[in-house]
Amino acid sequence: MSHVSDDELDVAFDAQTTSPSRPGRFPRSPGRFPRAPASDVRVLGAALEAIPADEQTSARFATIYHALGRRFDLVGNVQPTVPGVGDYVNTLAHFYPTRDGWRARAGFNRWRFRQRTESIERQLGPWSGRYDVIFQLQTLFAPGTRHRTRPYTVFTDNTYSLTKRHFPAWAPLPKRQSRRWAELEAMTCRDARYVFVPSDLVREAMISDYGCDPERVVRVGFGTAIYEPELPPRSWDSQAALFVGIQFARKGGPNLLDAWKIVARELPEAELWVVGPKSGPGVDLPSGVRWLGYMSDRDALADLYRRASAFVLPSVFDPYPNVLREAMGHGLPCVGTDSGGIPEIIVDGETGTVVPTGEPEPLARALIDVLSRPTDAERMGRAGHAAVVSSHTWDRVADRIAPYLELAAAG
Repeated sequence: MSHVSDDELDVAFDAQTTSPSRPGRFPRSPGRFPRAPASDVRVLGAALEAIPADEQTSARFATIYHALGRRFDLVGNVQPTVPGVGDYVNTLAHFYPTRDGWRARAGFNRWRFRQRTESIERQLGPWSGRYDVIFQLQTLFAPGTRHRTRPYTVFTDNTYSLTKRHFPAWAPLPKRQSRRWAELEAMTCRDARYVFVPSDLVREAMISDYGCDPERVVRVGFGTAIYEPELPPRSWDSQAALFVGIQFARKGGPNLLDAWKIVARELPEAELWVVGPKSGPGVDLPSGVRWLGYMSDRDALADLYRRASAFVLPSVFDPYPNVLREAMGHGLPCVGTDSGGIPEIIVDGETGTVVPTGEPEPLARALIDVLSRPTDAERMGRAGHAAVVSSHTWDRVADRIAPYLELAAAG
């Protein structure tokens, strides 16, 4: 996202998402990967992150490039850099007492945006005439400053305006810096031929907060590469709930621990597995809580998905937590809050349960219900899995993006 999230739509997409409203290893230097694309449109990637050739090791956003590469001639990727000394000085100049606040102030300022943009400008020179459209991840830079007619699209999952409104601790910028960053982000989105977003929440913010043309902001959902193409034999009676999230507080972890005290009283055999936080809980854990901490082994995480009987993510603010799709992709019913884009992922009563944000009692009741009713858990888990396989893989997202990239390339 413009304000990058750490993660990591319902099944039916409206007509605007599925068809255009009007006619019409990835190297950092010029290079090409062998493929037989369905289209001869040449797409150049632009992202802060490197794009590994191995799709299974790609970061969660980078995987979209692999899916697009199966449809277009994906010619390469440019990656902005910031001078080391300048980066150090800029970071020191934006000191803030909290880690997240310091990261935000140092990352979301005009100097860093300009440095990244100028870096992209220098890299685009050798690519002149060798691509038809740029596909950019996030809004942390613009695709060059000297050629305003460059055709580009943006793929992002959040806006600074949403973060500032719903989770200000993540956006503690001084008033002037805040205004300038919002202007840079808005300019980048308005100048794009299309902006691809996962949810109605972000789409509406792009239109109302940033003045983007509604016809150029397209909800395409998000995909996941971490799922079971076919559910293996499994059960939903383990009474084990799984939580996955690095930022424990923003993901509603403290509220979850309070709710679990209620769960443990009614279901003394139930367990809560906490995965993701890089530091300890800092408090005494309720009965049944297993603090597994940060886990980089994807196979180990997949094993937890297979052994759990439910997934829980009671976030305080989450624009579009893709971890819910991962959980559904392993057949888990999901319990989440009505925060951000979560209600656009969990279909209440069909693939899981949506509860009020920050309230332990409703969260506990939802967990007790799903953990004590394996038949209902199986029904919702299978429904969520079917939704992922049919509509929420990266290939399905690429299918929804493809016609708009064709239009963007055609001008």
